[in-house]
Amino acid sequence: MKIFKIHLFALFCLALLSSCGTVNHINGKLIVGSWKFEKAVDQTSAEDAEALLTQHKAEEQTKSVSSPDISNVPEIIPPVKEPRPDNSVSPLSARFPDMITAIEFKEDKTANLTCQKTISSGTWSMNKTGTKINITVSDTKKITRLELRKVDSTSLEISNPATTENLYLLYRKH
Repeated sequence: MKIFKIHLFALFCLALLSSCGTVNHINGKLIVGSWKFEKAVDQTSAEDAEALLTQHKAEEQTKSVSSPDISNVPEIIPPVKEPRPDNSVSPLSARFPDMITAIEFKEDKTANLTCQKTISSGTWSMNKTGTKINITVSDTKKITRLELRKVDSTSLEISNPATTENLYLLYRKH
């Protein structure tokens, strides 16, 4: 009976481990499809606003501990950068002519990249952690590296490969 329990436990552990998929495999299936540019997100402004809010809360806590009367302290509201009124591709394409406006990932590991002036096709591969995609263009053998910020069944967020700014591009499945 003891041997049976050990075998049953080992079988259960193997079944549990084999059912877990890797992030690479999951992200590789999620990105398959056509993606169109929706908007750009400036991550710096959101991080700055959050840092200011955290700093304000910390200062507020130290003031409340040191002096019980905080009624005279004005409330500090961190500046939140308003979203760009026009999230169209035109202003960004003028600033970043190599910005990707549409991406198509196919199951056979081929991809099509559409920029403002060019359409390229090639092959794509993903790293083991499922966070970086390399697209090798067939004609020029140029490699475009995309860093996945977030991916799900309807949206894809990547860092802008055309710049080093903290600008992230949001794509929607088309």
